[in-house]
This record gives sequence, structure tokens and C-alpha cells, in this order.
Amino acid sequence: MNRNKPAAPIKLIALDLDDTLLRADLTISEQNKQALQWAENLGIHIVLASGRNYHSMRRYAEELFIHRRGDYLIGSNGAQLIRASSGRLIEDLKLSAAFCKEVASDLERKGYLWQLYIGGKIYCNRMNKWAIMDQEFTGQPLEVIRDFDTILSEDQTKILVCGEPEQIEALYQGLVNRIGDRAEIVTSKPYFLEILPKGATKGAALERLTARLGLDMESVLAIGDARNDYDMIFKAGWGCAPANAADEIRAIARFVSARTNEEDAVADILEWGLTPFFNFSLQQGGKKLDEILLHAEEEPILHLRRSGRDIAVVPALPTVAGHLFHIFREGKRKAKCGSMRRKPLAGSSLGKCIGYRAKIYGGAKLVLGHAGRSRYPLRFDLAHFFDIALEYCFLVLI
Repeated sequence: MNRNKPAAPIKLIALDLDDTLLRADLTISEQNKQALQWAENLGIHIVLASGRNYHSMRRYAEELFIHRRGDYLIGSNGAQLIRASSGRLIEDLKLSAAFCKEVASDLERKGYLWQLYIGGKIYCNRMNKWAIMDQEFTGQPLEVIRDFDTILSEDQTKILVCGEPEQIEALYQGLVNRIGDRAEIVTSKPYFLEILPKGATKGAALERLTARLGLDMESVLAIGDARNDYDMIFKAGWGCAPANAADEIRAIARFVSARTNEEDAVADILEWGLTPFFNFSLQQGGKKLDEILLHAEEEPILHLRRSGRDIAVVPALPTVAGHLFHIFREGKRKAKCGSMRRKPLAGSSLGKCIGYRAKIYGGAKLVLGHAGRSRYPLRFDLAHFFDIALEYCFLVLI
């Protein structure tokens, strides 16, 4: 479902890992990394929200420099709020030992395979292919439980049940009916079911985090693919999904990318979601922009300038460069051009420029630099570009 683009500035992006940000080989594509860098440069918090715990999220947090981009992780499907830079648990919801013993005993009687996560290790009741798969996914050591009474004598973050998808689906319905008033029941993959403390959902954790940061959920863009992402996608102002998302997630998403997690869906969604906000609010804090410089050297760069100095430098997504031709074509007819240090570029050269349609306040100028000729930018007074630029206006709160 593709609804209208966001109407409120996005202040926080929450990202699921497996089958959303990560590819099948458990890596993050360069295009997704660049899109997240772009979002960070706009001052947006980046939060990883996963069913994984800190031990298996840490490598991705470090790869993306999450400690610099908000410094929060939502782990264990919302049971844990974690400081990315240190691994310190800010919130740590638990299932009581008595409840865990009750549930584990019932699962044992019925022959289910289940496991716990303690101290960076996976403990399974019997060795099985799904536990081994989980070990490969998360990189955590795997052990078989030897003393059930001892390991179940302490509170636990979650109990994970694994099995064939049909078996897991049937169990899901049964557990929701039997213990759904005392625990959260979600599936993170068709073969993984998780039993979590009440209140441990990604959406609830996101609500608690935004309250901590003084943000509104309407300013959150969340991306996920599976049933454990449902609450987050539903509660976020702008819940989005990759093309490979489950049907029930696609049904509630405001935007579903045409791309899968293998095809840079996160970058596609961020371009869709952030582009309309890349419009300049020049009254914020009494600040005024004089120029917007867009040019390409080694990569597309957008300079926000005041009094001849950069106040922000933002990597530009090259996929929007094609909008430039319309600005030139229409601008020459409808806008009163300011000083031009070079003649307008020929149509054949426009593809080499990086540019955006922009709604500019305060008579700011659009400065267009040609690759290899950025010392001689083109400057246009944009006071009369409103009718041209409105459709593709951007917003940056400076």
C-alpha cells in the first residue's frame, strides 16, 4: 500500500535487521549504508530494532556507527533498550522464573524444541537444525541444557520455540489463547516463535524510547518485514516494508518498496520518505540560508550555506538528479534568474549535474555545479520557483 508521503518531519528511523536491512548473506549493502549516512546528516536518529540481543546486534551497530547516530538499540523484540556505545541495558524486561518453568515444562511434555539466551550464549533443550541455524545467524555459541532446574531458576528475557512453519503457526494460535494475557507471543521467522515479557514489543519499546527523547511517534519512520515488526509498523507515524514482507505487514504499511531486502529496499524507502522533507525551513532559530550548492566531485554533495560559509554538508542521493532538467527547462521560462556566472548547461550535460527541486524561503539561491567545473557554479534566484518546485519540495530543520 502506497499512501501519501509523510506530512511531519521524520526525526527517528527504526530498522529491523534480518530480511529488512540485512541481505541473505547477513551483510548490509553499500547503498543502504549511504542512505543511512544521508539520514544521519539530516540529524535523524538511527535505531536498530531486532529480535536479536546485543551480542548479535553489536557488529552491525559498530558497522553503522550507531553510537554516533542516536546510540540506541532495541533488542530482543523490545524486551531490551540498549546503549549502543557500551551495551548497557537501559531497560531489561524479564519473564519470571516461575512462568518460564511453567511454559518450558509444557513445551517439554508436548515435544517442542525450545531455547534460551543467557550471557551471549544459546541454550537449547535438544540439538536441532534450527538451533544450529540460529547460531549461524547470530554468531552466538550454542549449548545443550544439562540442568533444567538450575537454568530455569532465574528470570529470562525470552523463550524461543523452533520447528516447521505449520507447527509454529498452530502453536502461535494456541499460546495466544492460553498465555497471551501474561506474555507477548510473536514469530520472528516462520520457524521461530518467541515468548516475551508483557510490554516487550518493538512498537512499545519505540514508544518508550521516543518519550525518552522527547519525540512523537508521528515523526518515526519504521521498516520491518515480519510478524514481530507488526506493532512497530502499526504504531510508527510512517511504517514501511520491503517487497519481501509478510502479507499482514504489507497490509498495514504506508509504503511498500518495490524492492526486496536483497535489492536495497531500505535505501529505496528512505529516499521515498525523506525526500519530501528536504525542504528548507529557514525560520528555525532565526537562521537564514543564502545559497544551496549542489555539485558532484567524487560523489554528489549538497552544501547548505549562509554568509558564504557551509552550515551543513549533506551527501545527495544521485537517483534524484534527473529532476534537475525540469528545473532548468521551466526555470528559464518562469523564474527571474539572478547572476549567472556561466550559461545554462546544455541538455546533454544536465545528466552530469546533481540537483533537486526545492521549495526555498527567503529568496535563497540554487547553486548548480557541474562535475569537474564546480569552481564555476550557476546561481539562480529561487523566489519564483514555488510553482515549479512544490511537488518535490524537501525539508531540513536547521
